Amino acid sequence: MGGDFNACVNLTTRSCTCRVFDIDKIPCIHATAAAGLYRPQHTGSYIYSLCSEYYTSDYWMLVYAETIYLVPPESQWHNIPEEVRAIKVVEPDVKMFRGINSLPFTRRMYSQEI
Repeated sequence: MGGDFNACVNLTTRSCTCRVFDIDKIPCIHATAAAGLYRPQHTGSYIYSLCSEYYTSDYWMLVYAETIYLVPPESQWHNIPEEVRAIKVVEPDVKMFRGINSLPFTRRMYSQEI
């Protein structure tokens, strides 16, 4: 994904038409090439600056700084407040999309001879 075709990169908005840079927040192959052309002397540090803060070691240390408590098995759940038990959780109403342009599923309408 992302390397199969030519793409248009905007380093200012950190986006690329292959959508890898937009979604993963880490430079795709197209953005890496564009960064090399834009700053050939400092390509490595410039590419690093294009990455999201979520990929930095400081951010990961902050995420795991607090204790993460495991959820015990359901058989060990005791004293659950009634208002919590009354909450009904339903799955979100999500439409499934396909294709490059994320168009919804459509049915083909065949032409009819008159």
